[in-house]
Amino acid sequence: MLKTIDLNSFNSEEQKNINQKIDFAFTRLATTLALEDKIFYFFFPFGKTTGFVSNEYEKNQRKSFSSLGSAKKEKERRFYALLGILCYLMILMIIGVFSF
Repeated sequence: MLKTIDLNSFNSEEQKNINQKIDFAFTRLATTLALEDKIFYFFFPFGKTTGFVSNEYEKNQRKSFSSLGSAKKEKERRFYALLGILCYLMILMIIGVFSF
């Protein structure tokens, strides 16, 4: 349950600080994945990147998405991973059709 807060009980510096934090939260929620992350999740939908990119990068990305409340980024990550899986399945189907 949300609690309402009377902003008049804070001084102007505290009000600016609260408004800034709220703006940062809305900005974080509204931002989308960077192009490099979209490409990464498309080509590596399961996050297994031994040898190419460190697994720490991918783990840190997932942690930051969930801990910072970046719901939009998490949805996009899942979307591009699903596109990557579908692309790999299509490639396997094409190879299977043309191999006979």
